[in-house]
Amino acid sequence: MFIPLWRITSGQAPVHHETMHVLLRTKEGNWNSVSKVVSFFTIPMWFTEGVAEYLAMKVSHDTKVPKLDLQKSGGYLKVDSTCSAALKTEVGQYVVDYIGEEGAMLKLFTSDRKTYAPPFYNCSCSFTKYLGETYGTEVLLRSNAQFKDEQETLEQLTKKDLSTLKEEWLTNLKKQYK
Repeated sequence: MFIPLWRITSGQAPVHHETMHVLLRTKEGNWNSVSKVVSFFTIPMWFTEGVAEYLAMKVSHDTKVPKLDLQKSGGYLKVDSTCSAALKTEVGQYVVDYIGEEGAMLKLFTSDRKTYAPPFYNCSCSFTKYLGETYGTEVLLRSNAQFKDEQETLEQLTKKDLSTLKEEWLTNLKKQYK
């Protein structure tokens, strides 16, 4: 786990989120142990970041322990509406193409990060929240435990392909937030 010192000293450290990454590491390995080039093209970044954020948000909500809202999601009860609003923008439409896909979104590693990170993290969290609440948190945890095969495991456990799961999630958001 790496949190820059300036974030810690300024109270801007996403401790809950980063702690989830550490807790979610498996004996099979984790994406930090893979070369940056390989992981850039193959990491299911939406899943690794979405699961960490969803679980951090849920624990914070359930225990009433405050969590830094770095991406301005509004928290556990508002992340879906925040994502839905983002999806109605050009940036949100760009971001949604990376959710449910392998690879990292390049714009998260550029000077555009401040524009693209909030909708990416919030919508990744919203999708994993949908999966967890619809199919069970156990499905997310078992998928996460299959390092390098997270997405395939998710499809096996839900008996649906990712494009179908993504469409279900987007349809659900549209119904809730017209």
